[in-house]
Amino acid sequence: MSSTATPATTGPPPAPATRPGRRRRGRAEKPKWGAVALFLGPAVVLLAFFLFYPAIYTLRLSLYRGRLGEFTGFVGLDNYVRLFTRDPAFLDLSTFPPSGALFNNLLWIIFYVSGCLMFGLIIAVLAGRVRYEAFIKAVVFVPMAIAATALAVIFLFVYAPDPDIGLLNAVLGVADAGPVSWLGQKSTVNYALILVGIWGSVGFATVILSAALKGIPIEIMETARTDGGLRAADLPAHHPADDAHPHLGAGRDPGRQRDQDLRPDLRHDRRRTGDGQPGDRLHLLAGVAGGREVRLRGRRRRDHAGHPHPGDGLQRPPVPVRGRAVMTAVQDPLRTGAGVLEGAVKHRPRTAGERVRQALARSPVHLTLWAIAVVWLAPTVGLLITSFRPQPDILGSGWWTVMSSPRFTLENYQEVLTSQGMLGAFLNSLQIAIPATLFPLLIAALAGYALAWVRFPFRDTIFLLIITLMMIPVQIGFIPLVRVLGNAGLTGGFVAVWLAHGAFALPFGIFLLRNFFITLPGSLLEAARIDGASEWKIFRSIVVPLSVPAIASLGIFQFLWVWNDLLMALVFIQNPAANPMTRQIQTLLSQYGTEWHLLAAGAFILMTVPLIVFFSLQRYFVQGLLAGGVK
Repeated sequence: MSSTATPATTGPPPAPATRPGRRRRGRAEKPKWGAVALFLGPAVVLLAFFLFYPAIYTLRLSLYRGRLGEFTGFVGLDNYVRLFTRDPAFLDLSTFPPSGALFNNLLWIIFYVSGCLMFGLIIAVLAGRVRYEAFIKAVVFVPMAIAATALAVIFLFVYAPDPDIGLLNAVLGVADAGPVSWLGQKSTVNYALILVGIWGSVGFATVILSAALKGIPIEIMETARTDGGLRAADLPAHHPADDAHPHLGAGRDPGRQRDQDLRPDLRHDRRRTGDGQPGDRLHLLAGVAGGREVRLRGRRRRDHAGHPHPGDGLQRPPVPVRGRAVMTAVQDPLRTGAGVLEGAVKHRPRTAGERVRQALARSPVHLTLWAIAVVWLAPTVGLLITSFRPQPDILGSGWWTVMSSPRFTLENYQEVLTSQGMLGAFLNSLQIAIPATLFPLLIAALAGYALAWVRFPFRDTIFLLIITLMMIPVQIGFIPLVRVLGNAGLTGGFVAVWLAHGAFALPFGIFLLRNFFITLPGSLLEAARIDGASEWKIFRSIVVPLSVPAIASLGIFQFLWVWNDLLMALVFIQNPAANPMTRQIQTLLSQYGTEWHLLAAGAFILMTVPLIVFFSLQRYFVQGLLAGGVK
């Protein structure tokens, strides 16, 4: 019997066979269900109770014939058929144009959305060309911080049929036109209210579109501001730029790529002189323009400028250009060592004639922006002046005549604060707004961290479901929530409105903070996990300090929303002693419809806190609108 020795082997064992076409994967990390329950659990419970359950309940109720939430008999789609065919308040097709709530909504969707986008884009483009861009943006954004109740009072003074009170009819009176009852006529009331909505919301569109415009390369913007760019037909048939991209095959456009390489900011007129014009750029490219090459100097190095190095920079400091990007030098992609001056070359006018021509060229932009500022400031300034005028003066002349007979008083504010209960309503608003801001801020931050950095199954699916909840209107949950919270005795104080504001704010808050959290450096969080830090410690010690701007901006956004809200207060506060300021102003509006001095003073008190918050924390507020949404 012979034995054979098995040869010793060295090195790592052979890898186990894998199925063809499949990539080997490492050991999957086990989900941390404790962290998931801690961070995501509270948000899921609130969303399920305040959004999922009411949506399913209301959908089921719409298929039954019942009252006050009682299901008495299944009727299928009969309720929808009756709504569209037998309820003229919902839709009336017997008149032209049609009327009803559905038609009014269509008008708002068409004119309100398009108006906000159009005016927002115009203001963003024009404001980006002047030095006082921040001022213009602040002016048009101020109405975003004003409650809808205060906006109603502001535009009562604009649309009032009496020319001595209504600003718009006073303007028509100057043009010898009769007064118009803007809010009393069926043909004008919808469009008058749509203009109010545009005035109050166009600041949001301006900020978003302005941020998007800032992401456009400066050379494209400069080209668009001149008399057009160099057309493809103006280029020679063959150019060195064609050889720089031999990979362009069939179906590609070499001319387009060549235009991208050149990016000339030249006019179409071939007969123009060689003198530099404002806005022109210098392109020292081989085969395009003659000129001395730009010598480059290594940054933070003492070697000669002629030595090539990836870190080479300008031989001379960049030339600052007022209102434009500075001139920079980049290496010519067509010839090594050739420089391209990027940015705008602008010279100051030397003669009085040049200065006049330059001023005239820019005057339409300035005039348009100042006209926009006046339109956006006049209603608010008018409300402020009216709030300090005696009642006889308000009824006898418009606020714009105050300079001819300046008489002011503080009695309006004294009467509103003492006899009309506005001081108590002010304190109630604070008691509602502060907890209803901190509560969803904490829950949204916890859920956003879980959806960004805690690994567990179906994480992205859950995030998408939360995003879809942003499309569910809050009104869909009023019937079941009022019944449940009322039976629990929570509608007599502030608890119901706290929970409602907190739950309805979660989808947007989670979306905002999650998108900000995923931009944080993952290596920093992984290093903390390797050092043994728990998820709670990582969230508290790393994520929260790095995300203070986003968290603060969401808090400001939520505070302004809660402070200015009227709908939630009407539904979830059934104790008059707990009414906030928005509901108290609504009471003044219904009881003292012609007491202009009380309405003006009460509305401006309501606006005070949002305006203070907005102007003091405007930078964070704008960051909140853009966090995670605009790159």
